[in-house]
Amino acid sequence: MRRIVGLAFGGFAVFNGFKVLTADNCESISFDGQGGRVAIAQCFADNSGVVPAWLAGIGMILVGAIVGLLAIKR
Repeated sequence: MRRIVGLAFGGFAVFNGFKVLTADNCESISFDGQGGRVAIAQCFADNSGVVPAWLAGIGMILVGAIVGLLAIKR
C-alpha cells in the first residue's frame, strides 16, 4: 500500500511540475497551505510570486521522481 501511495504522490508531483513548466503566463509561483497536508501552487504572470516558475517546476519534478524511486525501492 505504501508503494502505491508513494508512486501516486510522486506521479502527482511530476505531473504538476510539467504543468508549471509548460503553463502560459506563469512567471512566478507562490505556495499556499490549507490545513496541515494540502499545498496549492498559484501561478502569477509577473514576478509577484515567491519562487520563479522554472525553479518550482524543476523542484516539483525532482521531488516527485525521488519519492517515486524511494517507493519502488522499499
